[in-house]
Amino acid sequence: MEYIEGETLSEQVKTKGPIKPDAAMGIVRQLCAGLEQAHRQGVIHGDLKLANVLLTKEKRAVLTDFGLARFAEPDGSRILSRHGGTADYMAPELLIGEQASVASDVYAMGVLLHALLTGSTPKRMRTMKRPKGEVGTATLLDVEDPGQWEREIDALPKPWGAVVKRCLEAIPERRFASIGELMAALEPRRSGLKWVGAVAALALMAGVAYWEYMTVPTGPLARLAVLPVEAEAGLKKRLSPVAVDVAERLSGARRNFVVIAPGEATQNQVTGYEKAGSALGATHALETRMKEAGGQVMVEARVVDVASGRVLKNLSGSYGAGETATLAKAFLGTVNLGLNLRPSRVQETVVDAAYGAYTTGVATMRQDPRQVDAAVSLLEEAMRLDAKSALPYAAMAGAYVQKYRNGDGKEWLEKAEAMTAKAAGIHPDSLNVLVSAGLVEQQKGKYEQAIANFNRAALMDPSNAMVWRNVAEAYQAAGREEEAVATYRKAIEAEPNGYQSSYILGNYYLAQSEWKAAVVPLRTWWTARWE
Repeated sequence: MEYIEGETLSEQVKTKGPIKPDAAMGIVRQLCAGLEQAHRQGVIHGDLKLANVLLTKEKRAVLTDFGLARFAEPDGSRILSRHGGTADYMAPELLIGEQASVASDVYAMGVLLHALLTGSTPKRMRTMKRPKGEVGTATLLDVEDPGQWEREIDALPKPWGAVVKRCLEAIPERRFASIGELMAALEPRRSGLKWVGAVAALALMAGVAYWEYMTVPTGPLARLAVLPVEAEAGLKKRLSPVAVDVAERLSGARRNFVVIAPGEATQNQVTGYEKAGSALGATHALETRMKEAGGQVMVEARVVDVASGRVLKNLSGSYGAGETATLAKAFLGTVNLGLNLRPSRVQETVVDAAYGAYTTGVATMRQDPRQVDAAVSLLEEAMRLDAKSALPYAAMAGAYVQKYRNGDGKEWLEKAEAMTAKAAGIHPDSLNVLVSAGLVEQQKGKYEQAIANFNRAALMDPSNAMVWRNVAEAYQAAGREEEAVATYRKAIEAEPNGYQSSYILGNYYLAQSEWKAAVVPLRTWWTARWE
């Protein structure tokens, strides 16, 4: 086991007094990240308290003493053994004999927060009967209704008071549903609003922002450290604002998601993901390295899981010296994909000069795959006229995949992969780029990756029947027949007045010798196509 040089939080509070909220926040972030990960893996701690947290000289908080911890039941609701722990930190349901759960760990975290900030645990509003014998038995309370159990909370600054109060709710269902939700309530919400001078405009924008925030699904707690750019001094000075911009634009991407800005990482002397967890409480990190060569900026970036060191998403590309907006867009897309954040509403476009060649090239390929060479010529023209848009590169990747399917040689699949990488370097989270990546991966037998990319594209545009057909074909290639059929039906729903998806589903059933099942989609196709 790791030897940790330091003292417990209990010792520190006893000798130095309560910890100020600003300093406490860094400790609590780390504890929540660790406990949330334990819960994610089905482990309930069962004995959270100040004495079970070690604080190193570098201010790294380490959650210890999992001696009472147990694995959760399959439904995740409770652990497999009877209650245990320290009575002052125990939730009411534990004191009357129920089993431990995520909810009881949330309760204990509330007690810990109170003790951290005030130096004492919150007083109980009722008198406990303490018979001789083991603490933590069903005879500990003189009531069996946990709803009657309350605690006296000292005056705490915002938002600590409200958070502690909710943690200490007697009814488990009234507490935070997870440690991640608790942490999200503690974190200040960043605002990207600029003063516009009009109260009505501010109110409208704030209302929209709140609505968007509340409609974003809650995911597991993630704390992303956007680390400072690694580059030589001059280049770093020019491009460091890109990292700052990315951090600001990522803030509020979803609930339970916190962004740690490059400035905070610099203050704590964090340059790599290895120290981001201990010094910043980060669960993930965005690392970027840049160098200048021949008037181009060569960029390598990656999103890393701090605990495991696993790279979740890479970015590699070259950019012109003035392409800071393109670079920021590429970083944002990389993080969105690596952490599965909500897709951007802003999709890629082409300049007017390239529009005709691009749209004609795409249409030519879709209407007749045998005319792919003509499509390639048009798309080459579109790339020449707009080298900064991802769309022509993504379309060209699709054309190269078609040439490979036409039997023109394996080298076209390799060219398609390279072209997709080029498109991803501009806008990795674009619908068209995701589709081209999925097409390449499916041809290379990477079906699960293809399905993930196609599904994300479908999330961006649920009414796009072609994307749903791509998802269905990938499921079919992966041997996931039931999901393939269900997704073909989604494609049909997406184009109620169309016929192509019905035709494909009907032929799918025919290939499976399911004649009766083929009747309905083929009849739908016939009606839409010929009547």
